[in-house]
Amino acid sequence: IMTPYLVPGPSYIQTLCMTAARGVEVKIIVPRHNNHFFVDFAARSLYHRLLRYGVKIYEKNGEFSHIKALLVDNEWGFMGSSNCDNRSFQLNFELDFCYESGPYVESMRRLVHDELAQSDELTLFEVERKTVLRRLAENLCALLSSIL
Repeated sequence: IMTPYLVPGPSYIQTLCMTAARGVEVKIIVPRHNNHFFVDFAARSLYHRLLRYGVKIYEKNGEFSHIKALLVDNEWGFMGSSNCDNRSFQLNFELDFCYESGPYVESMRRLVHDELAQSDELTLFEVERKTVLRRLAENLCALLSSIL
């Protein structure tokens, strides 16, 4: 999953965690520096749970990436305007397209691997050593996640 804004609802997070817990490799690429402070903090409030269940989170270095895409088993996926957040899922009028097989899959595979090469994997240790004040700020921003 590549998304600039990772603030989905609890059922989406639970699905990602359950998927990773059963052995499926789940990778999420997010920007290291987000362009929306509240969204960034709300997203980071989710990282501990995701990492604890085995989801891998990568922070992309360099310029802000606004790509919204999903690639599954290098065989199919989707791409479009939907962010990975409640506003895109329930409120905004988003447009995405699905793809499978053909040359587009190879292009997406290369794109995902290029993005991963420019990213650093976040560890549970890094998330757990956040200060109490930082955790409080992230959790306060998470309270706004339904409108972010």
